[in-house]
Amino acid sequence: MPKSDNSPQNNLRYLIKQVGFSIALIICLFYAVRSISENSQRQMLLRERSYALHKSLEQATDLNQELKQGLNNYLSSYGMERLARERLNLAGKDEVVVRIVH
Repeated sequence: MPKSDNSPQNNLRYLIKQVGFSIALIICLFYAVRSISENSQRQMLLRERSYALHKSLEQATDLNQELKQGLNNYLSSYGMERLARERLNLAGKDEVVVRIVH
């Protein structure tokens, strides 16, 4: 006698296939959610680092600008005279150097 499609053995195979497929789908969904979570955390960390780098770039640019202005001041004749007076204790014509010692 031929077996019918509704036999208990065929139903059991169908049920096992469905359970196996469901388990595989649950595992895939778990890894997808985990991956999304980890990637969003990495993205937040990278944004924080990017913000910090932009901030330090702005500070370095400001400092560079100040240093350039200071260099330009000392490259002028007035700046060189001032530097000579303050750092080297030199005096110009008709000037006297006065040192105050504490």
